[in-house]
Amino acid sequence: AATLLGQRRLEEALAVLETASRSGIALTPELQSVRAEALVLQGKPQEAEQVYRAVIASNPKDGKSLAGLAGIILGRGKAEEAVGLYTDARAARPADPRIRVGLALAKDRMGKRDEAIRELEGIEGRARTVPVMLALGELYLKANRAGEASAVLAPLVERAPKFARARYLLGSAYLAGNRPDQAIVEFEELNKQVPNDPLIQYRLARAYGQRGRAREALALLNGLAKPLEKAAEYHVERGRVLLLLGRHDEALR
Repeated sequence: AATLLGQRRLEEALAVLETASRSGIALTPELQSVRAEALVLQGKPQEAEQVYRAVIASNPKDGKSLAGLAGIILGRGKAEEAVGLYTDARAARPADPRIRVGLALAKDRMGKRDEAIRELEGIEGRARTVPVMLALGELYLKANRAGEASAVLAPLVERAPKFARARYLLGSAYLAGNRPDQAIVEFEELNKQVPNDPLIQYRLARAYGQRGRAREALALLNGLAKPLEKAAEYHVERGRVLLLLGRHDEALR
């Protein structure tokens, strides 16, 4: 069941567990936690919560279940409660990087961004998995630490060039750090990998504008008028590009 879940074969994983349960085979807490995880991935958080709470009731130090429950609670916007659960989970499984990432994200939701960053910075060596690096890079970016964000994300993109989320964040870090040439490289590549995505094209337009390539920026922005018509930053950016082109009257509109 755990193997099937790892392969995202959710229905088959749950079927194995349900068959075992109906056959009178007692599911271990670990398998119950696997069942709960499958339910979460199926979009059934309430059912998953019941399973996690049952496991925790029998073993309050089951780190995997504590973390799973914390993720559900965080999804409901209850960051403080989630931090408490993640903290208990971390005490039970201190070497589990997934728990550290969850704890960092929960702390960030509470407005404790510096603590969240330190939580991930404290993970060393091989434990710095892809989710750890991605989360740390994104937190650096949110904290306006663009240089540190790009330093973390660039090796990730080099290792996984088709990892769209990592490349998007790296390009955004270059934009925030006023490095338009590097940002253009990332967003042009991303625009090839994920064509016709308004957010990617908007970021590419911003990079063109930051580099002074105003005509190319405006051409992209004009094509985004409908999908981004309600986004204030789109109109601000288009006005800025029009000013670069000397079209002041249009910019003021």
